Parts: sequence; structure tokens; C-alpha cells
Amino acid sequence: MENEKKQVKYGDYVLMSCDEEDKNCMPHDFIKDMSVTFMEYFEYMLNDGFNDIEKHIMESLQLKNWCNYNDDDIIDSILAKTDMERKRKKQKKDYYIANGKCALDMLKFIFTKELYDVLKQAPGLVKHNYYHILKYFLIDIDQLINEYENNINHNYKYHANPHRPIHTMSLHNVLRQSAYGRNSFHSFTDIEIDASIAIIRQMVLLYCLFTLNPTCKTHRIFLNDSRNK
Repeated sequence: MENEKKQVKYGDYVLMSCDEEDKNCMPHDFIKDMSVTFMEYFEYMLNDGFNDIEKHIMESLQLKNWCNYNDDDIIDSILAKTDMERKRKKQKKDYYIANGKCALDMLKFIFTKELYDVLKQAPGLVKHNYYHILKYFLIDIDQLINEYENNINHNYKYHANPHRPIHTMSLHNVLRQSAYGRNSFHSFTDIEIDASIAIIRQMVLLYCLFTLNPTCKTHRIFLNDSRNK
């Protein structure tokens, strides 16, 4: 029974761990038992999970079918030029439908069978980056649904009052983390390097800076500091 494979469900992303090593660091056995790994959840999505996610979004947004939006319609429904326009958009159902459709399409675009096959052989750090992207995508979807309940259905059982200017900021943050290193979930302050690509990016930036302008003050300070060390 211990080796029996856990049946994954949509909501299991809440306690999803990156891998078995990450799961073993969880503080309580009952949490470990409830947790699924990133690759287990990824496999679930490829099997039938995308349909579950789509059903969850559509039922929550009270849809029978997706509206026939083109890309321009989706962009126009989501993006606002001013803070006041953003607040007005959030009072319209189109805003939530467009965001939900966009999130679902991007999940399918990123988490493909080809990526799954690559990640099976990839080092833990690479899986860690995609694990964060997936988890915050799903958190963002449920936050969107919660705001829909507040603003459209006027159901305030769970208040959605995000401190970020737009609800998708958590997604923007985690994508920046994966490209540039870790940012706090609650701010834009860099805490620590989270991805190997962050080091590569810094090397490229330094190379461009010093190659384009080798006599600049920043260059001289960097070289002197390096020599002193």
C-alpha cells in the first residue's frame, strides 16, 4: 500500500513539492502523505489535468463555452492604461474570462510532453524553476477566481484584496525569478540567487558593460575590487 501511486487532483498543487527530497523536508508526516511532487503533477496535467483545470475555470466563471476572443480582444480585456481603468475592467466579466483563457493557454504552451521528457533527465535546479512557475500559475488562477467572486458575484466569503496593483503580479514575479534570480513573493527585493541562469545573466551584463565601455568608472571599481580580493 505504501508504494501505491497517489491519485493526483487539481487542488494538490497547494501542497506540491519540487521533488522527493523537498517533500522529505516537510515538517509533518500527514503533510508529506498529502503532497505530490512537481513531476507527478506534471504527469497528471498531461493525462487529463488540463481538462480538470479548464473545467474548474469555466465552472467558477459560470461559462458553458469560451467566448470567441481573438488575441487583440484578450489583450484589450486584460491590460489597462491607468489604475482607474484597471478598476473599471475588474467590474466586468470579460476581464476574468480573458485572464482565465490566457492562463490556461499559457499553461498548455509551457508544460508540454516534450518538456516533461526533458525534465525527467534534468538537474534539480531546472525542475525547481518550472515547479515555481507552475505553482504560481495555479495560485494566480485561483486568486483570479476569488476576485471574480468578490467583484462580479458579490460573494465575500473569502475577501480578495491583493496588495499588488494587478493580480497577475505574482506570476510576473515568479517568471522574473526563473530568469534573473529569486525575488520575494511580497516585494521586488532580491533575496538570493535561485537559478543558474541568474549567474549567466550577470556575466553577460558585465561583459557587455566592460566591452562597450572599458574605461568607465564602474569598470575600474569592479576590477580594483576583484584584484583586492
